[in-house]
Amino acid sequence: MVQYSRLLVFAAVNSSGRAEWLDGLYTRFYEQSQYKRMRRVLDYEIEPALGTLRKAIEEGDGSDATEELVDYLNFFEFLGSLKEMGQLSEREISMMFEYYVTRLNDHPFIVRFAETQGFERLSAMLKARRPTKDL
Repeated sequence: MVQYSRLLVFAAVNSSGRAEWLDGLYTRFYEQSQYKRMRRVLDYEIEPALGTLRKAIEEGDGSDATEELVDYLNFFEFLGSLKEMGQLSEREISMMFEYYVTRLNDHPFIVRFAETQGFERLSAMLKARRPTKDL
């Protein structure tokens, strides 16, 4: 009986710690300022910022806009790494970040960039979320 109680306490503490950890990911993406501008530009397709970003990526100029996108994409690559290591489930990714992962597919220049610049896990997430064409 004592061992069972310890197991229940461990599960409760572990679950609480996991919730805090997931909250940290959520906070990092949604509440801290690091990703807000890029989320807004990609989501609302704000011009001229989106056009400037597209041009910077296509020309490979290494601009601040490119670096800001790389930071943004690295967050999703990190999620893919956590999933691959078994630390984050597909369900958790979907519940917290599905809209923004899927939204990247609406920007072909970003998909190409991710595929050619070593964002392997992100590219796999994007591919899995692309709509299938009816035959």
